[in-house]
Amino acid sequence: MILLRLPPSLGSLACRRLRASRWVSSVRCMHSDARIDLISTGPEASDRLAEFIASASAPGDAFLLYGEVGAGKSHFSRAFIRAALKEPCLDVPSPTYLLQNTYEDATGRLYHHYDLYRLTDPSSLARLDLPSALAAGTCLIEWPERLGACAPAHPVTLRIACVAGAAEERRLFSLSFPDRDAARWVQVVRALRALGHRVGLDVQDQSGDAQA
Repeated sequence: MILLRLPPSLGSLACRRLRASRWVSSVRCMHSDARIDLISTGPEASDRLAEFIASASAPGDAFLLYGEVGAGKSHFSRAFIRAALKEPCLDVPSPTYLLQNTYEDATGRLYHHYDLYRLTDPSSLARLDLPSALAAGTCLIEWPERLGACAPAHPVTLRIACVAGAAEERRLFSLSFPDRDAARWVQVVRALRALGHRVGLDVQDQSGDAQA
């Protein structure tokens, strides 16, 4: 595991680089066919979803994970990284205090796991260096609200919420994929719609009801 740190004095410079880079835009366009809502029936089903998304990911992908404390963002990230590295027992601690942990798979591909919950000083954005991270790897970002205008321009957005009135372990996953490389994500959505129920993922229609 590699931990990346830069001097805090570079914070404003890092944010300017982010704004000037191709990763940042004031417009976030989502392909209408590249979104899906699913309810997982338990932690194992959530793991299967993370594994599936990890298998479809590519260098340059940024996954923004939204959700309240305890929603399951770290659980999803842990399952994603273990699947990506093909190490099911890998220790994947939350980078709450470090802000970032970086992992490398057998091919040299990098996976950057961010937890920005404690990010209160904009100068700390220097530690992230998102353009460089995205240029050579895949990023999972918990609490992306902290990024503000420095968020990546073409993210996969994942919102996780506890299902009201349901068993404690059930979660609603709302996935929206970017127009960039839309064909790949449309295929991912189609595969999830076809296979979700087999692994404990109930696909929801636009009204929020499960599809037959």
